[in-house]
Amino acid sequence: FFTFLSGCAGAMFQPAWQSAVTEQVPARELSAAIALDSFSLNIARTAGPALGGFVVATLSPQAAFGFSVLTCAWLVGVLARA
Repeated sequence: FFTFLSGCAGAMFQPAWQSAVTEQVPARELSAAIALDSFSLNIARTAGPALGGFVVATLSPQAAFGFSVLTCAWLVGVLARA
């Protein structure tokens, strides 16, 4: 159930995040910002499952989910300060 909710949240969050890039950087740096955003998304898609698998293998599935919650909470905190 929580995995389903997490997937739904990600499906709603990602398009909004990508469209917000245009509001976060000056127009002259937009091309580089979009490329960096795309790069970071691809790294997250690659490294995220590997890191998650490592945490599940060494600790537990609950620890992996807790780590995910903490990283998302950190991101919300950073964005709230901006």
